[in-house]
Amino acid sequence: MKIPILTSKKHKILTYNNIDYYLFYHPVLNCIKNILSISDISQNFTLKFENFKYKGEKAYSEQYTGNWWKNTEASLPHGSNLLSIILYSDATTTDTLDPLFAEKGIDLEVDNKTFWFFPHISTIICDWPEAATFSLVYKSTNSNFPCHFCLISKTLLADTDLSDVTFRNNENMQEYFYNNAGQDVSLENIPNYFWSLSSINVYSVTVPDRMHHLNLGLFHYQIEFTQALLQKQDSSLVNKIDNRLSKISRFQKFQMFTNGLQSISRMTAKEYRILMKVMVFVVDNLYKKNENNVENFVENKKLSEVYAKWNKMYMMSRSEIFTESDLENFRKDTFEWAKLFVEIFKPYSRSKLKFSKFHLWIYHIFELIRQFGIINGYTTKTYESLHKDFVKIPYRMSNKKNVEDQIMKTLKRQDIINVINKKQKKKKPTKLLNFSSKLFETKLTEANIYFCEKMNDPNINDNIIKGFNQFLECFNDFLDNILKVKNIKECDIIIYDTATLENESIIRAKNKFHDKPWFSNVAISMNSNESSDYQSDEGLCYGKILLMAKIEIEEKPSLNLALV
Repeated sequence: MKIPILTSKKHKILTYNNIDYYLFYHPVLNCIKNILSISDISQNFTLKFENFKYKGEKAYSEQYTGNWWKNTEASLPHGSNLLSIILYSDATTTDTLDPLFAEKGIDLEVDNKTFWFFPHISTIICDWPEAATFSLVYKSTNSNFPCHFCLISKTLLADTDLSDVTFRNNENMQEYFYNNAGQDVSLENIPNYFWSLSSINVYSVTVPDRMHHLNLGLFHYQIEFTQALLQKQDSSLVNKIDNRLSKISRFQKFQMFTNGLQSISRMTAKEYRILMKVMVFVVDNLYKKNENNVENFVENKKLSEVYAKWNKMYMMSRSEIFTESDLENFRKDTFEWAKLFVEIFKPYSRSKLKFSKFHLWIYHIFELIRQFGIINGYTTKTYESLHKDFVKIPYRMSNKKNVEDQIMKTLKRQDIINVINKKQKKKKPTKLLNFSSKLFETKLTEANIYFCEKMNDPNINDNIIKGFNQFLECFNDFLDNILKVKNIKECDIIIYDTATLENESIIRAKNKFHDKPWFSNVAISMNSNESSDYQSDEGLCYGKILLMAKIEIEEKPSLNLALV
């Protein structure tokens, strides 16, 4: 990295109480040059549009496969290249962008070669309020035309049957503005900087971010309205949902909802994403009849269906490739969810579901994929993580004096530590390190009677009982077909509930862990000769550990086994 290029500039923005306040920033062009100096990036740098096809169809993946790149590249002078610039939220001010848009383009070095580029802003990734700031439309959801993409009336935001939409663009918005009619289309009374850039339509490049529009937006509303619906039909159902969530077994990297949905207002995007995985099962078979004669009663089947349709739409949105057929299926799945969402939850929304994010998602996302590629390419998750790791956390670690210097020193120290750890760290195999927490011990000759006695214990979990039922048969099969060992008359069988692997992972087959059962799910790499006998995921099968045992045979090495 050419670190000197990243020397920050200092600009005084105000003086207050005889104290000068400065903005420290890096010129955008210098940042671009620095990024291109990284060999891993420059060697894989895309210079030209790719007419991408998948399964014989026109398809969209990375941004350079989209129509925006194709059309913009065609408008450039012969021999020049397109430099796509993605802006994240309000991470830059527009007056620092001017050097990028020189009429003759700019020369940049890529992989030790000099290329002639014309920089163009392709997308602005942000949440809805920031999008309103960039496009200078009213931020209020109660404005007459709250969508920054089109001129849709606020009264039609929940309409799923629109056929004619007028899109905003630089020309029609300037016409309203300079005719003093900006307020008629919810425009702020400020000329937009982006109108001066003929290469960008600011109203169409402010793309929706899935994390804010879906995780923190529409799914949050769906959960909120589900609570309101259940509260009206039978208040005990809300507690029933909380109880179901709190009883979900522990699983590695799975957020536990011990308090149910009581903390919904404080949930993160990650927690909502985890909640999506379980809510379809949590609401299933929750109630049967309209016992309280509630108006606008919603059948349980429909409530489960709206979550199933949501999951189908959400998973489709994460696709790495969209063919035209995929886009049509995505549109179909999205509108199926949207229509059911409106049908079920409209009575429980004070605004009658007049959400800009709802309208924007179901009407504009499909064309945006055609223009700019897959949704994964314009999500704020990456940029917010960078901001958190490289600004927020180092700032909080400082003593708030000479903050910039402290942040840079902290980051340099972390970088040095990461480099050292990377050199020292070796890939650890997933071999057993040790067992702990012995549960049972018996002899092979006594195992059948011992297991039968234990199966009658009411405190034994069903998974362990299932393991007892299958253990001896599986063990004999393992000896005969895997180890090729015959005539073992006696051995010690020791059952454990916890095992630690050499990669520091902990697996459990435990009756109670913090008052809840925990039986670890594992991935099993199948023998190539057996893989065709099972439905596998590229050679991997998945299962739940029922029992873990150490088998001690006289004059032979111990066997460490897991029954899955």
